[in-house]
Order: sequence, then C-alpha cells, then structure tokens
Amino acid sequence: MRDFYKKVVVIALPVAVQQLISTSVNFIDTIMIGRLGEESIAAVGLSNKVFFLYILLLFGMTSGGSIFLSQFWGKKEHSKNNRNNMFFFISSFFNFFDTLIVFSCFYIKNIIS
Repeated sequence: MRDFYKKVVVIALPVAVQQLISTSVNFIDTIMIGRLGEESIAAVGLSNKVFFLYILLLFGMTSGGSIFLSQFWGKKEHSKNNRNNMFFFISSFFNFFDTLIVFSCFYIKNIIS
C-alpha cells in the first residue's frame, strides 16, 4: 500500500507544482497591475479567466489522449497509438491557430494602432 502512495505522489507532485506556478503567474499579474487602477485589474482578471479556460481545454485533451495512449500501449496495439498521436498533433495545431484567430479578432484595434 505504501508503494501505491509513493507512486501517486511521484505522479501528482509535478502536476501540483505546475498548477501552483500557473496560479502564481496570474496572482503576480494582478499584484503588478493593481497599481494602475480598477480597469486594469478588471482586464487582467478577465484575461486570466480566458487563460484558465484555454489551459482547461488543453488539459482535457491531453488527459483524454493519455488514457487512449495507455490503453493502446497496454494492448500492444501500436498502430492505433500512431493514429492517436496524429489526431492530437492535428488538434493541437488547429487549437493553436484558433487561439490566434480569436485573440487577433479581439485585439486587432490595439495591434493596428
């Protein structure tokens, strides 16, 4: 039973540290912008929510992909793993360009001027 808990800690610790770093970046952004006024804090809060949704989407995709990867690896069906990897590469590629398009639509006035 102790071996199981050690394995859980080894897996969970890097995930927890990454989440702590991500949250700390958002917190530090809010502190740094706090001196500029209420509107600036509101803008940072809004952008942090968008960033959180983006991270949540990527986390869901990679978690789902790792489940399929583990199943195919355990069954020794490596050809299905190749298709699975290609799907996640293509979806990540489109996700990146979707993000660029959305942000450019919202910030096109700031970019042009």
